[in-house]
Amino acid sequence: MTWAFTFPGKPFFAGYRELATSGIAKPVLIAFRMLGRLVGERLFATSEGSLPLQSILADGVTAAPDVDLIATRDSDGLTTLVWNYHDDDRPETGAVGVDLAVQAFATGNMPAGMDATHSNAHALWLSQGAPQPPDDVLLSRLRDAAALKLIEPERDLPAVDGRLDLAFDLPRHAMSLVELRPAGPA
Repeated sequence: MTWAFTFPGKPFFAGYRELATSGIAKPVLIAFRMLGRLVGERLFATSEGSLPLQSILADGVTAAPDVDLIATRDSDGLTTLVWNYHDDDRPETGAVGVDLAVQAFATGNMPAGMDATHSNAHALWLSQGAPQPPDDVLLSRLRDAAALKLIEPERDLPAVDGRLDLAFDLPRHAMSLVELRPAGPA
């Protein structure tokens, strides 16, 4: 649940506490959409890059980034949301390599996500000079950029002895949603 507002007639990306700007999903709405895909039973998942909650509350995320995850499973498979967060506003720095190991799985496919180049209309708007209002061509590109995008095409990933290992880079201020579904019959 969120406490959000709409600001009709305001410039694009001008408001706080809003999920969309002039009908274009902001990154926070994409994050909510990814969280909404975490269905079923929550699983025990750990990250070597996670920061303790008390440390975050006391000191913020100013030294090392917080790289953590949430995982769920349902009858269709397993879904994991991985993030790389830091308080500084320099998403062009601080990418991390993620090695995700999933136990007791047969096969799967790879992630959708949000970063500076995927599912992020705000980053696209900024890269175009933040025009007010955007022209029709940019407006169309912004609407397309506001959808949850695959970072990689879906593909089959073989498990070895019931373990599936995935490796990918995760930029700072990014989230990746990894949905693993058992492969269908051959």
